[in-house]
Amino acid sequence: MKKIVLICVFPAAAIVVFLILLLSEGLPYTREVFENQISKEYNNASKIIILNEKETGDIKVIIFDKDDNIGKCVLLKNFFGRYSIFEIACGDSRQYRSSIDKISGKYYFILLGKNTDYLDRAVVHIYGLDGEDRPFELNKEVKIPEDEYYIVVEEMDNAKNYNNNFSDSTMFYDKNGNDITRLFYR
Repeated sequence: MKKIVLICVFPAAAIVVFLILLLSEGLPYTREVFENQISKEYNNASKIIILNEKETGDIKVIIFDKDDNIGKCVLLKNFFGRYSIFEIACGDSRQYRSSIDKISGKYYFILLGKNTDYLDRAVVHIYGLDGEDRPFELNKEVKIPEDEYYIVVEEMDNAKNYNNNFSDSTMFYDKNGNDITRLFYR
């Protein structure tokens, strides 16, 4: 009798755990869910245009236009291979957005924006406090992809133990090595 109960209980428990995992993975990514989330965040989802997307490991980053401003959406792949919305950010930038995001315990440097004929690379100066409140500085140079709307996503191995108390400043360079940062801060 105990064997019959155990044989019935384990599959039923496995099904319950499976359903809980399936339903607790957040909102799946669809354009409709994406637009609804932006509408909730910013009170008006007018004129949303998805410009480009890039998949790196278990994350996907989308660059979008909302009312002539560049926005970023980070999606996280769940256990079942479906994407759910991790973060949406949109502000007053028309040229680029940069951020350092902690996603699933790892830090990622994300830079996205509208490309130009002369844009070649960016150098990001990151500074702040580490996990033990010691100051740190890090310079990260990235090559800008040639896409009309570019996305750079790089894991920051050396930032694993850092807390969220850091800032960054971004400098842009053309193909000749000239500093063109002023063109992005008008």
